[in-house]
Amino acid sequence: MTPRRIVCVTLNPSIDRTLRKIGTDEAGWRTHLEHETAGGKGNNVARILRSLDVAVLSVVCAGRQGAGQMADLLAQDGVPMHLIQSPHNVRFHTTILDAGNGGPLFVHEAGPPYWNGLYEDVCRGLSEVCRDGDLVVIAGSPPPSSPFTIVGDLMHEFAQYPIAIDVGPQYLVWALKAGPYLVKVNQHEWRGTLQEVPSEDAPIDDVVRRASLSCLDGAVATLGAGGSVGYWPEECITVQPVGVQKVVSSLGAGDAFMAGLLWGIYRGDSKAECMARAAAVAAESIRWPIAGRIAPSHVQVENVKVSSRKLGRHGTW
Repeated sequence: MTPRRIVCVTLNPSIDRTLRKIGTDEAGWRTHLEHETAGGKGNNVARILRSLDVAVLSVVCAGRQGAGQMADLLAQDGVPMHLIQSPHNVRFHTTILDAGNGGPLFVHEAGPPYWNGLYEDVCRGLSEVCRDGDLVVIAGSPPPSSPFTIVGDLMHEFAQYPIAIDVGPQYLVWALKAGPYLVKVNQHEWRGTLQEVPSEDAPIDDVVRRASLSCLDGAVATLGAGGSVGYWPEECITVQPVGVQKVVSSLGAGDAFMAGLLWGIYRGDSKAECMARAAAVAAESIRWPIAGRIAPSHVQVENVKVSSRKLGRHGTW
């Protein structure tokens, strides 16, 4: 499929602040605000896609303090936002550069809790904005205490749209039962999802292959320094790790990978090309201290080494 637009859903967003330590006194650290951005996995994906000239819409659950600021921050990046009103304040994530520990210091605020009516509110919001030709992405876990079935329930409710997901293991278990279009998670999340698989003994390839049988298109695992692997109906694609001279921060690299994968799908590329784009975008993203940022002109797809092996029917060799 070649979607007309990517709709990125962020159920538990944040405002991400980047501070730089400029001194210390008896009162504590002195910092300078360098950057603020609309955070959360779905927003990170949407921001990168927009920088790659992909048509996007960010659907965000936010309310009280922070909702207007989030809309302004996304607008600065050219990302349109549809608000689903939440009764809670938006959480903050803070990155402190030059914190004196050899790298950035990350301070993550816990997300606001699940509220009664969240599912109905999200369904209403998606019904208002989704249209034919959209590919919907649910990225990031829902608010704490959300029912584990919530992502799978949303997929059933909007089964007329292809839905790609990148969520935590407890939600992914139920989402796989709903038949997602595409799933992307890291190797640890895959192992946490298929709990009957020994966490250390089973080859990750086998875990991803088995999960792909529940997907309409494919399943992908990022392997950190090991590259990535994807299983599709007729082929297994492996991507070697991309060398980066200076890693500033790996925060948000998985979101960048997802954005690159969707970029390829939006372009109508082959699966191997999609995986190459995903790896190249992720490699570019780790040169930045801010999640969801890349320089599109520095994305070097041609440097990514990809191999493909044909599979038999139903993902067997």
